[in-house]
Amino acid sequence: AEAWQAAQTKVRRKEIFDQHGVRWSALHKLRYRDPVRHTVLGVMHNWIEGVLQHQARVKYGIGIVAGSK
Repeated sequence: AEAWQAAQTKVRRKEIFDQHGVRWSALHKLRYRDPVRHTVLGVMHNWIEGVLQHQARVKYGIGIVAGSK
């Protein structure tokens, strides 16, 4: 984020964003905020892609190829 803020041109900022997926925000000035630890996960997506997928495969055998574990 600091490299994005320090970049002098829009082209360089785009390169940094494309490479790292991060832009500068005023929220980065908050000393108590940690962007990694304070990111809210998508509960609905975690539920569908994690818990329900695991249950479908383990409990109901959906998506398991015959002969594999």
